[in-house]
Amino acid sequence: MPQGLRRPFFSVGVTAFRRRDLLRETLASLQAQIFSDFEVLVGNDDPAEELAAEAFGISDARIRFINHPRNLGEIGNMNALLAASQARYFTWLADDDCFQPGFLARVREAIARHGFPPAVVTNYGAGQYYQAQAPAAVAERVFSGRAFLDEFLCQRVRAIGSSAVLAREVLRRWGGASRLGTGTPLYTDTLLAIKLGRLERVVYLEAPLIFLRTHARSQSWISTDAAGYQSAQEALCQESIAVFRTEHLRGRFDWYLFQLLRVWCVSYYYKVLRRSSLSALAALPGYWRFIWRTSQHMSRFRLRLLAALVRQTWWLAVSCLHRLVPAAGQKAGV
Repeated sequence: MPQGLRRPFFSVGVTAFRRRDLLRETLASLQAQIFSDFEVLVGNDDPAEELAAEAFGISDARIRFINHPRNLGEIGNMNALLAASQARYFTWLADDDCFQPGFLARVREAIARHGFPPAVVTNYGAGQYYQAQAPAAVAERVFSGRAFLDEFLCQRVRAIGSSAVLAREVLRRWGGASRLGTGTPLYTDTLLAIKLGRLERVVYLEAPLIFLRTHARSQSWISTDAAGYQSAQEALCQESIAVFRTEHLRGRFDWYLFQLLRVWCVSYYYKVLRRSSLSALAALPGYWRFIWRTSQHMSRFRLRLLAALVRQTWWLAVSCLHRLVPAAGQKAGV
C-alpha cells in the first residue's frame, strides 16, 4: 500500500465473468452498505471485454476493477484478488450474489464485540431476485472451531465458506481458495468452511445477510457431471482428512469423516445421478470403491455409512424405474 494511505477494514473480492447485469446489482449492494470502510476488488476474468467503472456509472474510489490479461479460472481469480487486497479482513462475493445492506456493519460490530476473532460467518438466503432488507438486530453464536465444524458438517448451521469474513493473514496462510478435482470447480466453499474448524473461535451471525442467487445456470442445480463430482469429492476428502487430524479435532475424526461422506459426498453425488442420463449409472461401481476406500480411515460408523449408501441407491433405482416406465409406454404407443 502506498505510504500515507490508511488501509480499509474490509476487502471484498468480487469474481466476475460475462455477467454485467448481475454484476451491476452486486456492486449496487456493496455501495449500499451501512458500514463504509471497505475496498472492492472486481476481478474480470474475460480478457476479451474489459470492465471499467464508467460502464457501470460508478464514481466510487473504493471500487477497483482488475482486468486480468488472461483467464485465470475461478480459483485463480479468487486468489489473485486475495493477493491484491489490503484490508485486515477479507471475503469473496460472486458476481451474481449480493450482501444485505447491514452485512459489513453487523460483521464489524461482532468483530469489535468479540475482540477481533479470526472469522465471522453469517447465514444466507437464496432465490432468483435480490431484495434489500433493512438491517435489524442479529442473533449470534460463538463457537470453538471444533463446535462450528460439528454444526456445519451436520448442516445445523448454514454457511458459505468463501463468504466467511476472515482475517486476511489467516486466509493467506491457508493458501487462499483451493481447486478440487479436475472438472468444474466444486466444493471450494465447503473446504473453506471445514478449515474454520482449525480456529480457536468462530462467530456465527444467524441472520441471512448474504443473498445467494439461484438461476438456470447455477452448476449446483443443473450439473450432470458425475465424474467431476467424484473427482472433486476425492480431493475434498483428502484435504479434509488433514484438517480432521488437527490435534484439537482428532478426537472426533471418525464422526467428522462420516458426516462429510454421508452428507456432503454421497447425497450430492446421487442428486447428480438422478438428473443425469441412465448411462451415468455405469460409474457407480467406481464411486462405491471410492467411498469404501475412504471409509477405511474410520474405525467407527462404517455400517451407518453403508446403510446411507444403500438407501441412496434404492432411491436412485426407484427414480430410474419411474423414468423407464413412461419411456416404455411411449414406445408402445400407450
